[in-house]
Amino acid sequence: MKTKRKPEYALSENSKKSTQDFKSANRVASLIYKVFKSCMPRVSSRAQYQKLCKRILKMMHEGSDLPLGQRKCYHGDVTHLVGFQLNPYTSLQRIICCQPKMVVLPKEPALEIFLPEISMVDVRGPAGTAYLNWQMSCCEVDADNYSVNTHWSAPLKIPMEGKVLMSAKKMKMPLPEMDGKILLVIATVNTYRWDNFRYGENIKPLRSNDRRYYAGEVVGAYYVKDGKLVLYETKQPTANASAQVMDSRQEIAWEENAPVDTGKEQQRYNMNQ
Repeated sequence: MKTKRKPEYALSENSKKSTQDFKSANRVASLIYKVFKSCMPRVSSRAQYQKLCKRILKMMHEGSDLPLGQRKCYHGDVTHLVGFQLNPYTSLQRIICCQPKMVVLPKEPALEIFLPEISMVDVRGPAGTAYLNWQMSCCEVDADNYSVNTHWSAPLKIPMEGKVLMSAKKMKMPLPEMDGKILLVIATVNTYRWDNFRYGENIKPLRSNDRRYYAGEVVGAYYVKDGKLVLYETKQPTANASAQVMDSRQEIAWEENAPVDTGKEQQRYNMNQ
């Protein structure tokens, strides 16, 4: 007896448009996750990738009046990505209590980053820790053409000696293509330990592979359009292009810095434009 073939299921128009939004979110998530893996190569988790996709879909569905199938992730509040942890097992604040402050300068265009003074009570590490390696990066995500360009700071070595481990620092990171891009600021920290089983004059500390002692976090998310810092956007999307990842490892140096109220600095900059 022959079984009847089930009729093909026809998707509704809204379902087809929702599929387009999901594809767009998935392509942007793929670009951002590649940046995460370049910041911290040991991080590779399907669950983390799915969490990132969910956050991007939330951005697309909230704060946008555009119909389904025409939404982009910058149409919503991009700050939904702030706080995303690269290492699902350890947060950045569990290793080092350091909250960077950022000021976006769209007219220059550049990003100013301020780090507070770090003391011994602000860090947590295992016995035998030699130093912490801190690094920051900022990626310019083009959600229309599906490309990303990443800029890196010089790594900061924070030795585990004395009460004050590191003085306050600042840097200005040039972002020549920030206009029309989502800016994601990422902080990572790695722990370097002495190996008790290796001896000699030229022995160097080794990076810990214990997942409790390395972490990364998205500490800032912004969207810039027409030379202004915005949160919500209604621009119509453009034609799709193939995904590209441009990663130039030119590192920007840090400078000594006195404490600055970045909230007032950002407000003052916006008022002067």
